[in-house]
Amino acid sequence: MRNLPAGNLSYPLLENRIHAWVSSRPDIYGACAVGSRARSDPPPDEWSDLDLILFTSALPRLSAGSSWFRQFGEVWLAQLFSEGPHPEWQVIYAGGLKVDFLLVPVTPAAKTRPALQDLLAGFPDRQVLARGVRPLGDLHPIAFTAQPPAPPPSPDEFKTLITQSLFLFYRIEKLARRGELWQAQHQLSCDLRPRLLTLLEWHARLSNSLPPDTWYHGRRIDAWASPRFLPVLPALFPAYQAVDVHRALLAALDLFTALCGEIARHLHVPIIETTSPILDWIRLAPAAGGS
Repeated sequence: MRNLPAGNLSYPLLENRIHAWVSSRPDIYGACAVGSRARSDPPPDEWSDLDLILFTSALPRLSAGSSWFRQFGEVWLAQLFSEGPHPEWQVIYAGGLKVDFLLVPVTPAAKTRPALQDLLAGFPDRQVLARGVRPLGDLHPIAFTAQPPAPPPSPDEFKTLITQSLFLFYRIEKLARRGELWQAQHQLSCDLRPRLLTLLEWHARLSNSLPPDTWYHGRRIDAWASPRFLPVLPALFPAYQAVDVHRALLAALDLFTALCGEIARHLHVPIIETTSPILDWIRLAPAAGGS
């Protein structure tokens, strides 16, 4: 297939071009879309990427070169990720359209080509498939059962997360008081908020007779987290000021202690860590932003 002009590139046009290419390649044994553009609940929006899985016997060639995906449209940016179990090309096409090509190796069959269902049966991440999978060029998704919800945390897991969080509360407050705002913001964003998210997920699963799907990385949090806690979330994202970091920590403390108390009741375990003097130290001494 020759290089095609960008024109009015769209996701349906990109998918049609990729599907035509896949159909002409004997070394592509199966291809499907996964994620938002492979499901209807919720449907994709204008910002949804096109995520593809290509089952191929030409893995070294496809992962080493980029000419094959450049023929689908004008490429603005491309990078190969190889940290996971399978290499993945992430490609941004003209107009800001993003396509991810996950390359899964297949050993060529001697006589028959495996069906896409058989290829998918060996795919290790069932959660990816449960969030939507559709054969490339087809309008009808394939149904996959999601993995059962994760079990409740053990008392030791719960206590460990509490202790880790208390250390983070202390460290972030101290950084804010010293005026180390970049570090304070970084630890709030990358260390403390993920632990609060874990508590929200545990709470949601423990509080429902039918545990909700808590997705990942906070996706669709408005749909599964307790409505009582949603109004607090905006306060967890402070401005670049010591006093605002302190206010965010106070909001985080309130959320933290409420979640821990309710989770402890569901787990039937006592907690004393959330009465730590560290919390009073944070509450009673606002950050000054000095050195």
